[in-house]
Amino acid sequence: MRILLLNDFRIGGGAEIIFQKTYEVLVKQGYDVDMVYHNGRISPQGSIFSYVFSIKNFRIILKRLREGKYDIIYVLNYAYSFSPSIVWAIKKYKRKNPNIRVIYNAHDAHLICPNSGLMYFKDNKMHLFPQILGVKDFIFKTLDHRGHVYSILKKIQWLFAYKILKLHSVFDVILCPSLFLVSKIKECYPNKKVCLLRNPLDMKNISLAILQKEKKASLQLVYFGRLSLEKGLDVLIKNLSKVSDLYELHIYGDGPEAINLHKLVNDLNMQDRIFFRGKLPWKELMSRLPLYDAFVLPSCCYENAPLSIIEAVASGLYILTMNYGGMKELAQIVGNYYFINPLSPERLYGAFDFIKKSGFHLPDLSLFSEDTFKNILSEYIEYKQNGTIGDSHITN
Repeated sequence: MRILLLNDFRIGGGAEIIFQKTYEVLVKQGYDVDMVYHNGRISPQGSIFSYVFSIKNFRIILKRLREGKYDIIYVLNYAYSFSPSIVWAIKKYKRKNPNIRVIYNAHDAHLICPNSGLMYFKDNKMHLFPQILGVKDFIFKTLDHRGHVYSILKKIQWLFAYKILKLHSVFDVILCPSLFLVSKIKECYPNKKVCLLRNPLDMKNISLAILQKEKKASLQLVYFGRLSLEKGLDVLIKNLSKVSDLYELHIYGDGPEAINLHKLVNDLNMQDRIFFRGKLPWKELMSRLPLYDAFVLPSCCYENAPLSIIEAVASGLYILTMNYGGMKELAQIVGNYYFINPLSPERLYGAFDFIKKSGFHLPDLSLFSEDTFKNILSEYIEYKQNGTIGDSHITN
């Protein structure tokens, strides 16, 4: 069986990790797999027209499909660099090859909203869409933090791709790493087969044991991930500045908000409490996690399926996060959590008290094992041959 894997980028964030992991799993199972990715930037490439619909990428992928004679086309992210034109190429190819199977592994909400994080911007603040039911929900809203021009571009791309070309129709099944995203996509496309495939966690370099941690005078908090506006670190820092309890917050990562966050910490004179540790290789970061008491994830966005929560709890850390989206879902699965929204000094005092008084319970993380990922993925790959697949993964 020949399989084509498509993704905007080879390396980058969570989707790129899953892109490579999917390739490794399928190759180990004996499938003939090609990996195709685009090395462009996360911005309109060349012109606004190529961002909305890249004729060049359309022709490249259509030629690749015709030459490759694939049985399955497995699509991950595509809207940032490839543009939705590659899905139109797949749709055109499938018309003459109706027996091929097209799988979309959705890692964000792009399919249902021009803003893939289900967010809009008003008065320089981020707001979450409670639900997405139609164009009227977003057409008059600003959907990009960079302003109206980028917002309009996103709307044009999305409307052309899904309201005019109806590209979502080409996907035989949509796989999502969280029930949160499953439910959101089902709201918009109730007739599509939308199923759960949780992202796998590489357990080899994670503690998976409760260590006897040395008691320290101050709580040791950690954040690791991208330093961007939607992560809510600025709001967290401002509220921490009003908390008198002894604590330290160590921040690992890099991103567009790094300079602003450094300045905020300096302006609030919090250099003795908040420390920026830079971006570390994943293995080194995992080796440091057991040194901390709790992982803080204060994102303003929904966070579809943040593996950082699983990585942290597997290393014996409590989880301080928000009670919406993928953060709420994963926190409730792994336990040892305290919801800190709406962020305030009072919520943080409550979180610190929770850490000091609660016993830590190591959770069952088998849902996120590579074996579970491999077994469920195989069901969708083999569907073409045996013609059946259970719906149990829709609710698991």
